[in-house]
Amino acid sequence: MNSYIICDPNDPNQIGWFGGCGDIICTGKQNYLVHDFNGTFLPFRGVIIPDNPVIGNGEYNCTYSSIMNGHVCQR
Repeated sequence: MNSYIICDPNDPNQIGWFGGCGDIICTGKQNYLVHDFNGTFLPFRGVIIPDNPVIGNGEYNCTYSSIMNGHVCQR
């Protein structure tokens, strides 16, 4: 599979006030998705979820792509 997007992993060095999230790791890089409603961006109607195994591994018809560091879900 080609890479449609590169999903950056969270950076543990961003802990602390200078990282922007106080005493926790900023997870904003995992809190988005790319949704193609009609197949004009992806070659199918579907969703790209950043590397979030809690959501990506639990969804039907999702495949992890190491190239993108995310899950591709065909809907």
